[in-house]
Amino acid sequence: MLLPYQAGAAQDLTSELDRWKSLLDYRGPFRRAWAGRLRRDLEAEAVAASTSMEGVPVTIEQVHHILVGDRPAETREQDAALVRGYRDDHR
Repeated sequence: MLLPYQAGAAQDLTSELDRWKSLLDYRGPFRRAWAGRLRRDLEAEAVAASTSMEGVPVTIEQVHHILVGDRPAETREQDAALVRGYRDDHR
């Protein structure tokens, strides 16, 4: 036996995944709003990670606010400026 389990036992599960794949494939492309939100979320996470490596303690939520032009009260201006700088470097 090549595998430590019976291959037939996973057949139902893989068939269900195949059905879901077909359903999603036929729905067409994802809406651009979703892609835009995903891009913003990934950008905020990347900026928060980069600034934390420099010792700047901003959360992902704070980064989201800063990137849209609203500095949270608990965020120092120099920290917000660093976040904006990361955004500008990646555009």
